[in-house]
Amino acid sequence: MGLSLLHQKYAALVTLLLLFWVIVNFLSTVGRANSHVGSLTGSKLDLEDARYRYYIVCDAGSTGTRLYVYYMQNDFENVVNEHADDSGEDTLTLKYYRGDKVKPGLSSFAGNPQGLIPYLKPLFDHAVDFIPEDALPFTQAFIRATAGMRLLEKEEEETIYDVIYETFPTLGYPFSLPRSHISTISGQDEGYYALIAVNYLMGRISDDFSQVASKLFGALDIGGSSTQIMFDPTVQYVKSNLRLRGRISDTEVEYLLEEDAEEGEEKANNPVNFGYVSRDRFYTHSFLSYGAERMRERLDALVVERSEGEERSSKDDGDIIHHPCYFKGYKTITDGQIVTGSGQADECFALLTDLIFGGDAKGCLKPMKPCKINGVKIPEIVGEFLGMSAYYYAIDCMRVFLVHTLNSEHKESLQSHEEIIQLENEWPQPSIDIIRAASNVFCSLPWEYLRDHLDGLHPVTPQRKLPHRCFDVSLVTSLLAAYGFNTKKRDITFALNIKDIDIEWTIGAFLEERMKLMQQQPVTFISNNVHPPSVTYTSDGSSTTTDGKENHLKVSYSLFGQTLLVVIAFIAACYAAFKFYKRKYAFSVQSKRKFSEIGLVP
Repeated sequence: MGLSLLHQKYAALVTLLLLFWVIVNFLSTVGRANSHVGSLTGSKLDLEDARYRYYIVCDAGSTGTRLYVYYMQNDFENVVNEHADDSGEDTLTLKYYRGDKVKPGLSSFAGNPQGLIPYLKPLFDHAVDFIPEDALPFTQAFIRATAGMRLLEKEEEETIYDVIYETFPTLGYPFSLPRSHISTISGQDEGYYALIAVNYLMGRISDDFSQVASKLFGALDIGGSSTQIMFDPTVQYVKSNLRLRGRISDTEVEYLLEEDAEEGEEKANNPVNFGYVSRDRFYTHSFLSYGAERMRERLDALVVERSEGEERSSKDDGDIIHHPCYFKGYKTITDGQIVTGSGQADECFALLTDLIFGGDAKGCLKPMKPCKINGVKIPEIVGEFLGMSAYYYAIDCMRVFLVHTLNSEHKESLQSHEEIIQLENEWPQPSIDIIRAASNVFCSLPWEYLRDHLDGLHPVTPQRKLPHRCFDVSLVTSLLAAYGFNTKKRDITFALNIKDIDIEWTIGAFLEERMKLMQQQPVTFISNNVHPPSVTYTSDGSSTTTDGKENHLKVSYSLFGQTLLVVIAFIAACYAAFKFYKRKYAFSVQSKRKFSEIGLVP
């Protein structure tokens, strides 16, 4: 039995409404897919998912802890970060908040873990004030410690982290701090993060860790307890390193090296370009106890040790030991001994070089072929580098003080002027030889003059750091020479920030955690022959990559399904409309016939 006319009318209406809903849903799907156009420089979270936009990263160093808040501007503006504006200039979308530093270092709570929460609370209070209230429940928080905590016993380290994890909820913040987010990172990770930070800020690596420039910068960092060097090494080193890690066989290595040799030695020594920036690609090493604070302690002990049996200056207050790494006339107490600075940078350089190599360093300072440092052989130095943190603090302080003195009424305090002028002309890429020449003038400045006239002149040299800047400069030059840098080349740029963003390893840690989250919440990409790499992280921290085609196929299948639904709904609507109007027409004809039979005209 067929449907009545009224029922067919309702069926047609429902079918049309279904067709309308399917079309709207189809257009919405296409719109969302198009809003996530993927490129090697612009992967991002689905904007319908508002979680995890802000990242808190605490840098728990050996001398103190500083909190940073990072977020990506393009995550909020619903645009894809192409990493460049219309003029071709790099346009960074990273935004951040830099909190104050609390002291002492986290490792100092090894015997007093109860003091941890009052110590950390001011940091997180400031972060809560910065982050929008509606974003707080979805904020990701991390505490990552470095060299200071590496020096502790494992049991002491775990006790500190357990106390933080167990007591953090009592502070009442609307976000959590998972136990896995509280840890000590390795020196290699710290170096890798710093390298990522440098190259991301310079526009050479995108936020999905893809290389977007032909070459990458190496990075140099000095902390309180450790120092790091990281760079993109030669093809030979990478292949040999892969062999040692069991990634490729000896036969494959020899074949690849022979293949490089056939294409010329010059090409074989160029930095590698694998596209995706993975840990395996770079040389990174962290030298524990080679940071500024630890090296100064070790050097002071060495100076006192070598002074035994030597002739000393004698005064009423006892024997005085001369220290070449302190400014001329500066006095301090070391191991109960009176130490006074003699301001001899060359002698300081020689002492530090012996300390770095663990003995007599004669014959070790050969460019490109240095001796091993603490048993570690550094590969051949290639490419350009950026000196961050204490590298910048020390050398820029020297430059500012010398230029200021040269242009003041105190310029008679300077032993020479030529080195200062050359240092200023080459800044921020002076050669190591120029830095050493200028350090002789810098360290010979009278301590009374620096204390009375230059204190506070350099923004990142507080009063407590001022007496140590001669030592800091000498540590920089001795490390660079020990690494095997060519002292005549200008291949190191010293910088505090890039485009008003402070250069910190925490940026690299933030970018990695952000990318991990993006893999846990996959987005859909539509791209013209460009598929962003997909990274899968395993429990041991290693990663594997794919070319992103799977995401592209998911989008294709989704659009195909939506299109099929539209076609089916359209056919159904047409069929219902046809049946409705056919029945209506038949009813109209029948009615006219009946009206005519009784002599009425409808």
